[in-house]
Amino acid sequence: MLTLVDSNFNDTALGFHAVDLTTTRFYTLIWPVILAVLLSAVLIFLFVQLPVKEFLEEHKKLVWLAVLSLSIAYVLYLCVVVYYKVKTIEVTTFDIGIFSQMFERMNTDWTPITTLERDRVLSHFAVHVSPIFYLMLPFYKLFPYVETLDILQVLVAFSAIIPLKLLLPKFKLSKLTNILTVAWFVLFPVITTSGGTHLHENCFLTALIFWLFYFIVSEQKLGIIGSTLLLLLVKEDAFIYVISIGAYFLLQKRFTLSKTTKVRILLADIVLPIVYFMFAMYLLSAYGEGGMVSRFDTYLQNGESGLLMVLKNLLTHPEYVISTIFTAKRLGYLFLMLAPLCFLPLVQRSWENYLLALPLVVINLLPNWPYQYDIGFQYSYGSAALLFLMTLLSLEELQIHKILQEKLIVLTVTIGIVVSGILLHQLTHKWNFNIGYYHQNKQNFDNIKYTLESLPSESSVVAEHPYTPILRKHQKLYDIFYHNGQKVDSSIDFVVIPRKSKDTSELYVELVKQYEQLGYKESSYSSDEIFILEKPQ
Repeated sequence: MLTLVDSNFNDTALGFHAVDLTTTRFYTLIWPVILAVLLSAVLIFLFVQLPVKEFLEEHKKLVWLAVLSLSIAYVLYLCVVVYYKVKTIEVTTFDIGIFSQMFERMNTDWTPITTLERDRVLSHFAVHVSPIFYLMLPFYKLFPYVETLDILQVLVAFSAIIPLKLLLPKFKLSKLTNILTVAWFVLFPVITTSGGTHLHENCFLTALIFWLFYFIVSEQKLGIIGSTLLLLLVKEDAFIYVISIGAYFLLQKRFTLSKTTKVRILLADIVLPIVYFMFAMYLLSAYGEGGMVSRFDTYLQNGESGLLMVLKNLLTHPEYVISTIFTAKRLGYLFLMLAPLCFLPLVQRSWENYLLALPLVVINLLPNWPYQYDIGFQYSYGSAALLFLMTLLSLEELQIHKILQEKLIVLTVTIGIVVSGILLHQLTHKWNFNIGYYHQNKQNFDNIKYTLESLPSESSVVAEHPYTPILRKHQKLYDIFYHNGQKVDSSIDFVVIPRKSKDTSELYVELVKQYEQLGYKESSYSSDEIFILEKPQ
């Protein structure tokens, strides 16, 4: 703490280090956690008193069929859920509005141009280098709907089941354990909740991390190179996932790798990601919006800037770094990441296994952007995959060193399934609300969509955020809360807001008044649900 006396960090003193349970999910999760503990105790009793493990072992094929069937059913259910989230206009400009406009432009001329992201004509790649999106474009060309993008995210995220199934035999675990592990992954809450705010490029991380791990263990040259390149193309900060995996494999002794494979790992998963990250940051700085260094401003002293200064302060002020990590919301985030995995990522006999937790610290715990340590947002896909791999390594070590017998390994995985399932239900049980809500108000939602789609596609539009995905075909489209500093813009053809908010929102009352002073009139495109101002001819 003494080092903090001489520091003047850009933060709100030290007051936020106190743990305030009201800022966490403690009160909504305490009863599900208690239930999970009680059910786990019942499972332990059953495994001790009854031949549960033997029964499951005897019916492995039936267990696998059940796991596979339920996994497919769950993924299809999520596809239906996200479909109706879009149908009920439970969407926003950030990020699905941005990406839907971007995909519509890519569908037209292959360019990732959007006006929503920074309130001007701009390539999304000027903000994040994410060419991985082009893998989704063929599907969007076939089905050019916003719903397509969210369904693709679900399918991409849970496609990680495929490399996971291929990878599991590489661990010294029983076939029954491997089968149950697939169910465990499907129910791992963060894999579902990370997609709760619609499409994001991070959805590719989970599957690609599993593929890279599998190809390295299998010593497949082309697979290593291909999965590494795809992982780097997700986003400029994806290099940290590649480096953590590369460093782990260069230092670990668990998997036997040839010298040739280790050289490939050094070049492809250490040197290449560093060079690529530097190149991507150069492109963003020279031609784009720059890197997201502002999310690490907490670790900059007055007058400092840049990643190098952040790194310097992280190394020279470890006490401050630790104090920022151990805050209520971050601790709650860690609980939701680790509890479903029975805290096994923390239980490692080999220190190099902890290298796989590097992205968790760098991407999720260090930044001051609150969404990065919230499992309801997309920033946890990659860290979740690595924590799951750490769980498998921990289970294997516990069994190899005879700390736990196979029966207890199966019990541990079963407990993980139960805890994951209970927490997942608590976090997502209201997600299916939109299905019934849409059918109850179908005419209303269809009218809104019809009204918005009737506007001439070549016109410029400023609209409230739920409407931007539907208006994605407009190349000049802006969010009313961010456009022109919330001031009038005489170049806009249409102003689109909810009719019910026209006279109740201070912002809308003032904006409507100012636009009307410029000669704007209520448009014939208006409806009972939507108020539209049209520019005078």
